[in-house]
Amino acid sequence: TIAADDNSFFWLGDDNIVYRNGGAPQVVSSFEVAEDIKGRVADRAFTFTDRGHKFYAIKMESGTTWVLDITNGLWVEFSTGELHNPWIATSSFLFGGSLYFTTTTGKVCTQGGYNDDGDVIRAEMVSQPVEQGGEYFAINKIHMNFDTGNEDLGRTPQVALALTRDGRTWTSDKWRPLGAIGEYLKRATWHGLGSSRWVQARVWITDEVKRDLIGGTYG
Repeated sequence: TIAADDNSFFWLGDDNIVYRNGGAPQVVSSFEVAEDIKGRVADRAFTFTDRGHKFYAIKMESGTTWVLDITNGLWVEFSTGELHNPWIATSSFLFGGSLYFTTTTGKVCTQGGYNDDGDVIRAEMVSQPVEQGGEYFAINKIHMNFDTGNEDLGRTPQVALALTRDGRTWTSDKWRPLGAIGEYLKRATWHGLGSSRWVQARVWITDEVKRDLIGGTYG
């Protein structure tokens, strides 16, 4: 699992922790990443760059691929399809100034677009937990701003929101329109979401449009 980028090299230790060299090894993985990796088998690792961010990807023999955004230190999971099937990318390489991926489909693919060799990319984002000292609080509304509106599907794309109040079970998805062509900064709003002592929000998009989340607020 050794791979190099950003003047460093990264690897997965036999203790399920991801390290970065820097004199003494530095831990770069979280407890949650280590717990998920435990019991799974790492197949390989590789690095790549996307829109100015450098990434270190650990592809497992099954399940999602854990990916470290080296630029900001955040971890994400990459998958293919609506059911979080294993990500089809298996390695990356540069040729003629362009980045390419080898894939489990037997094809070589470039970056760009909003599908994996024709299969759906489900973009899913989960918020940090929100609480107010253990007391109940009302969730009157949630606003989320998306940078979109660049692709014409012939219809208005959609974004879904769900909430969890225990970290395990989720409410049913509540759908809102995402920016149609020309709506470059679209605010999606959900009202009347009840009350809770603790809550997390999850939003997801499968339509083949730009889906950058600029920020969100609740009140």
